[in-house]
Amino acid sequence: AQQFISKHKNKINITTGFHWYNSGLRESLISIAGLTLYNNNKHFDQLFNNILKEFENTDPELITPDLPLLIIRAIQEKIGFAENCEEIWKKYRTSILKILRNLKAGKYNAELLDNGLLYISEDTPAMTWMNEYSKGKPVTPRSGFVVEINALRYNALQYLSAVAEMNN
Repeated sequence: AQQFISKHKNKINITTGFHWYNSGLRESLISIAGLTLYNNNKHFDQLFNNILKEFENTDPELITPDLPLLIIRAIQEKIGFAENCEEIWKKYRTSILKILRNLKAGKYNAELLDNGLLYISEDTPAMTWMNEYSKGKPVTPRSGFVVEINALRYNALQYLSAVAEMNN
């Protein structure tokens, strides 16, 4: 796992594929727990903070709907290894709540509909992990109620519900 963690210009990051990729938010968020927490690697905090900073400095219109939800999922993974869950919540609650408010407001290229599901418009560019293009069009268009996006959102809501219950 260590070979995927690299330092470039005094910044630690996850190399998401040799030799064709440098670092990608989606791939980094999916792999961060496995590369760090489950392998006794102490770089989670530094890697995650770099990922979060990059995410927060990106225009929401350029962010795919899964990224903010994968951020929340990575925080959940960290809590599973934390000695003090409350400390983790305090550190990241502002980011988590901002993500959920932005999703509710229709940012991150998805709209929250009255049925409680996130919807990706047909007019939106490829916004899932299947984001390859050929001749200017998505190879596999994925619009509508994308299952993994809504599963991640449901997970985030369940997590917030558990946190609220613990803090009553």
